[in-house]
Amino acid sequence: MPQASKAIRRFVPRLWSLRFVGFGVATHFLLDRLWETPRIVLYPSYGWAFSLAAFDTGRWFDALFHDPYVQAGEIVGAVILIVFVWRKGLLSWEALREFARHGILPRVAPNQR
Repeated sequence: MPQASKAIRRFVPRLWSLRFVGFGVATHFLLDRLWETPRIVLYPSYGWAFSLAAFDTGRWFDALFHDPYVQAGEIVGAVILIVFVWRKGLLSWEALREFARHGILPRVAPNQR
């Protein structure tokens, strides 16, 4: 058993940052009210098609402009994106295009951070 615990200790630190991904997924499930349609968790096992749902653009804009929870989420998301773009040096259209096409971040000098 000691060998297994050593292997786990060597492997786990590399995945430590995945806790943020897990927190994000859990939060997303809660905000999407997963308990109303639990089959979403097992998505591909029930087939690739989703049941059609009516989408009302007017209702969507109404929620966007009048629901404080939606507004707070959109503002937090915008701030996260702006900080990411700023910290990773995606400040030119060329750098942004390269990131969108190839997933490559520009190299930022340490004094520019």
